[in-house]
Amino acid sequence: MEIKDYLKRYYPSYLQATQLQIKQRIKTIIKNPYIGRLGRAASTRELIFTNLPYFIIYEINEDNQEIFILNILHTAMQYPKI
Repeated sequence: MEIKDYLKRYYPSYLQATQLQIKQRIKTIIKNPYIGRLGRAASTRELIFTNLPYFIIYEINEDNQEIFILNILHTAMQYPKI
């Protein structure tokens, strides 16, 4: 279940604020791509939210300075899948 769908169903009052925080963290990554720690999967980085139970998994393409958001996961999820 996607974050938006989950919050909409179980915690609708948190949906808007959570979406805003996710967008703000993505903007932070765009401004400073190396802010996240080295990821558990090869060639990825991870940015953990300090006040939400989520983290963003992303890659940086050094050649053309692009950032690819690969996933946003709940911290309780097993990642990478074994």
